Amino acid sequence: MAYQRDDLKIEFKGVLGFDSTMINKPAPNDIPIPDFQARNMRTFDIKPIDD
Repeated sequence: MAYQRDDLKIEFKGVLGFDSTMINKPAPNDIPIPDFQARNMRTFDIKPIDD
């Protein structure tokens, strides 16, 4: 549950992959619309940052 906050800041260690995934956005008729490509990441460690 530590990751379910609106103001969450995280730190992670990982690498960017060479492939990417299409990110879709919702449309009024519930059919996804392609929006942009994002590079895939492989994460090794993730933790919340306390201010």
